[in-house]
Amino acid sequence: MAPNINVSVWQELETFYTPRTLQHRARSGMMKFAVGICLALVGTAYSQGLQEVSNYGTTKSGAKMFVYKPANLVPKPPLLVGVHYCSGNAQRYYNGSPYKALADQKGFLVVYPQASHNCWDVSSKESLVRDGGADPHSIAEMIKYAIKQYGADASKVYVIGESSGGMMTVRLTRGLPSGRVPAPEGDWETD
Repeated sequence: MAPNINVSVWQELETFYTPRTLQHRARSGMMKFAVGICLALVGTAYSQGLQEVSNYGTTKSGAKMFVYKPANLVPKPPLLVGVHYCSGNAQRYYNGSPYKALADQKGFLVVYPQASHNCWDVSSKESLVRDGGADPHSIAEMIKYAIKQYGADASKVYVIGESSGGMMTVRLTRGLPSGRVPAPEGDWETD
């Protein structure tokens, strides 16, 4: 017994599956695939996005280092350290701040530290002494790493942050009217 198929549906299926339409669909699919691959390769040539650096130095705080390196990184680039807010993280700050776009325009390097806890430690005994192992020490290690690894200009290191990141900015730039962080051998101690 022959299947009961509506004639108009059968005609649509025949039209859809003719050798000519199948060839066209195959070529179209291959073209889309090839264009997708090209766009992906071009995208990686421009920038790698936010990248985690796991071997930036010795630290006990557990803070993580993330770097944004624009494709047009200038020689001996300035370094901006963007410190996130309480309950934030490096990825959210990267996505929500203008620093990536500015780095793309100006060619500077951006380090996005990420606290291991909800907020940055700016008041413990360990955070108030040089090489105390707390968050300020971790960020200092990140700065030293960026200077060495990416050739960042040690005289052009800047820190900016919001909320808890703002308190860390004050902690790192304490007493420096320029708002620049002394790096890499700068004074991270309190008086």
